[in-house]
Amino acid sequence: MELLEICNYKWFIFFVLVLLLSVLYVNRYFKYWERHGIPTPTTNIWSFFSELYRFMNTPLHLVQTENYKKYGRLYGIFFGLRPQLIVADPQIVKKILVKDFYMFHNRMKFNIGNLIFDNGLVILEDEDWERIRCIMSPSFTSSRMKQMAYLVKECAEKFTENLKKMVFSNENQSIDCKSLLSTYPIDVIASTAFGTKLNSLEDPNNEFVSKARKASNMDASILLALFFLFPKIMKFLKVDLFAGTIDFFKEFALHVLKRREEEKTKAHDFLQLLMDAQKGTLEISPEDSNETEESNYKMLSKHKPMSLDEMLAQCVLFLFAGIETTTNTLAFVVYYMALNDECQIKLIEEIDEVDRNNKEINFDALSEMQYLDAVINETLRKEPVTAQLMRECTEEYELTEIGFKVPKGMSIAVPVYTMHHDKEFYPNPEKFDPERFLPENRHSILPYTYLPFGEGPRNCIGMRFAIMVVKMFIFHLFRDFRVHATEETKKPLEFFKGQGVIQPKKVIVQLERRK
Repeated sequence: MELLEICNYKWFIFFVLVLLLSVLYVNRYFKYWERHGIPTPTTNIWSFFSELYRFMNTPLHLVQTENYKKYGRLYGIFFGLRPQLIVADPQIVKKILVKDFYMFHNRMKFNIGNLIFDNGLVILEDEDWERIRCIMSPSFTSSRMKQMAYLVKECAEKFTENLKKMVFSNENQSIDCKSLLSTYPIDVIASTAFGTKLNSLEDPNNEFVSKARKASNMDASILLALFFLFPKIMKFLKVDLFAGTIDFFKEFALHVLKRREEEKTKAHDFLQLLMDAQKGTLEISPEDSNETEESNYKMLSKHKPMSLDEMLAQCVLFLFAGIETTTNTLAFVVYYMALNDECQIKLIEEIDEVDRNNKEINFDALSEMQYLDAVINETLRKEPVTAQLMRECTEEYELTEIGFKVPKGMSIAVPVYTMHHDKEFYPNPEKFDPERFLPENRHSILPYTYLPFGEGPRNCIGMRFAIMVVKMFIFHLFRDFRVHATEETKKPLEFFKGQGVIQPKKVIVQLERRK
């Protein structure tokens, strides 16, 4: 009996020692940033769990804003169990995104094990990314946008006509525009990326609509954060990040492709451009060549065309990346117009003038609207599409400014939201002021402090298209309606937690039909 007690006692001591050594080892691991003299909120295992809890329970852009104020423009964190450097100095940002891009041409590795998702342009790396990017570049030039503008216009007109039916001529109505506006980008993407006409506002139970909503569901975004933080664990658990929606849209696109090939029909939409690129028959106009680097065209002949799976991946990516980001941007524009009546009046005056002077509202007409452009730019400054940009170091890189060698494989995050709200870059940053972005004032904006779509060779390829989609909607909405804040309008807005995409919960405004 005594011998058994002695053995148990020894095992207990052994367990305590192993636990103590483990804690000491882990604590030493979390001293990484301290050892390099870089400010950090994580100095031991307890602060690591505290930061993890904060990340999962506070919107990312607010976490970064708190850290920014406390630790400055360069500090270190742990993203999951991996050290990550946060960089908000414009000169260093320029090096990472442009000057030394060849060392930071990949985003942080993120694969979910689905062939279609993992072949999306946003996910691809190295030569695969370069090849697909250069093949797709001619699809987003001004001439292509002009060809697709009529499809976007149809969706905007359809939406506002349906909205008129919902709002009687003399009756004001409060709405959650975040929920309502999501039907418009679904219709746009269905039309331009899947060759299908929808009316999501009137037919919310359509399978395409319900699957599209599911793909951008809030719960999926929390899972997305967990995939980023602990990718191996999530893959081991075989978590389906998008609940089968990828396969639905893949099959949907294949059906449309088959129909077009059987009927020998072509269209001026994104799907057709991808079909042509996949077959290697994409025509390049002189106007396109003026906007796309010559090296891209050499690459088109140098490398093989897209595979069918790669083509389908870009189609699905278009939907996954476009719905929530476009909805949020539209909701933010409406929100800031409701809170800033003087800005709304100026916007409506410009819309009315352009409407009087143009028989057709097309890509060119929208491009000339300086105040509309300023309103959207200021909205994206206040509420950018994503909280941060991510780049991965492909070779050891020395940041001479802080005397730190970034090891191969480390990711660097650029906190876009916090830079957009830095009072040294933008005086009175919390004020909504479109005047900052009028042509006569834009010179005062410091380069690499305005990054809603990124910068450099890996900026958002769909930026021009996204801006056109937003402009077309705002034009048609404010041509027919005014918006007002109500007692239900949140000031400030409430956001979903733990996400890289800045997503408001509800945006309540009141609609008034213009006479």
